Amino acid sequence: MGSISAPPAQVWPWLVQMRVHGAGLQFILHEADDGGTRLLLRTRTGPGRPAGLRFMDFLLQPGYVVMDRAMLLGIKQRAERQAHKKEQATAGSPLS
Repeated sequence: MGSISAPPAQVWPWLVQMRVHGAGLQFILHEADDGGTRLLLRTRTGPGRPAGLRFMDFLLQPGYVVMDRAMLLGIKQRAERQAHKKEQATAGSPLS
């Protein structure tokens, strides 16, 4: 998907609003060299989960992929929009 054209400080608020604690998701932010952010999503699956949940994970995997991608793209759009607004406000400031 590429990186987000916004610093981690602009991405983090969107992750906090999602309130997915305990849902088996882990978000990792890495600051990119270009001032952007690399957002990684880890999901918990595998042998440590009960057999019924592993079976459901297997059946629902295509849907998970689509939903995860949509979620990450939404975070990217919101963070970049916020960063762009901040840049415009700074550029329009008489002190800049």
